Amino acid sequence: MNNVVETIDFLSKKVKLSIEELNQPLTKSKREELIEYQDRLMDSLFEEVDKLRESKDVETLESLSSKLQEIERLATR
Repeated sequence: MNNVVETIDFLSKKVKLSIEELNQPLTKSKREELIEYQDRLMDSLFEEVDKLRESKDVETLESLSSKLQEIERLATR
């Protein structure tokens, strides 16, 4: 399960960086490319989340929840 947590950490960092990039001035094609990349990252992140849910490790799930809330906060500002 440790690999799943490490993967989630990695993916959440990549998503946050992608959001920051999207907040910069970009060409239309670069923006579309980044959005597609971010979609793939989020798909992978949710696949890992599903694996973690199966473990029912409450502490780790709470940590995950805070990471997802941070991503949501960044995406909606």
